Amino acid sequence: MGIADAEETDPCIAAESRLHRGINPKTKLALIILLVALIVFILIAGVIALIVTFAKSSKTISECTDLRRDGETRNGIYSVAIDGVEPFNVYCDMQTDNGGWTVIQRRTNGELLFWNKKWHDYKQGFGTDLTNEFWLGLDKIHKLSAVDDDGKLRTTLRIDLWGDRCRDKYCSGHLNEHWWGEWDFSVADESERYRLKISVAKAGNLTEHTIYDVFYYMNNDQPFSTVEVDNAKAGFNCAEFRRFGGWWHKDCSHVALNGEYSENQGGARGFFWFYRHSSPTYNINPARSEMKIRRNN
Repeated sequence: MGIADAEETDPCIAAESRLHRGINPKTKLALIILLVALIVFILIAGVIALIVTFAKSSKTISECTDLRRDGETRNGIYSVAIDGVEPFNVYCDMQTDNGGWTVIQRRTNGELLFWNKKWHDYKQGFGTDLTNEFWLGLDKIHKLSAVDDDGKLRTTLRIDLWGDRCRDKYCSGHLNEHWWGEWDFSVADESERYRLKISVAKAGNLTEHTIYDVFYYMNNDQPFSTVEVDNAKAGFNCAEFRRFGGWWHKDCSHVALNGEYSENQGGARGFFWFYRHSSPTYNINPARSEMKIRRNN
């Protein structure tokens, strides 16, 4: 029996014979071209993915609401470019109430001192880790919250407070409570001593939504003060008194979110908020705080 006859009767011999004869050159060339094309496609896809990732991580925006319009939903640090200011990094909260918030203050554990910082510190900002405790800086806050040409406030400030470390009889007793509030908001430039403009509270459970809103009637239209620059004219320095720290003080009560964060906190001292939302009233010494701003729609 010849080879041809064996191939016809034994499939194993037929397969081995085809293997020895090899793949058709045209088929081999087509397979090589296909393989090369596949490798090129994978490389190009990888490069595109890297470019997209880099573009997102290095994207320059004018405010965090730009990210919301682009559909971004991840919290993170982004570069902001605003006229008259060198580009700078901000932390964007993209999850709270549909996102788009630029965080301007965060306190988490008291490791970073706030209360004793001076005018220049509050002007420029302090705290290098934007994922932890920091103050963004009054110059930047001014640029991010500038009013419209007609004087209308165009930015919302949101304040979130978590937990209460207060241990005296005037405390809330709510160790794990979450309070929050929102106001229309702007900060003037340094020539006006970073004067604060806010509306009556328009949302949240942190204060009343009337002219008796403690933040509004105690701090609206007040210039900023620090331990060595007293613009409150209350007869003594509110930033230094009871270690309330830099703030838009009118007198030394009600709101001091840059005050001293101490272990044995007691009522209206240091880092605190006076809560009044109908009844009852009490002092809050927060465990954590965030102040964040977002352009109004």
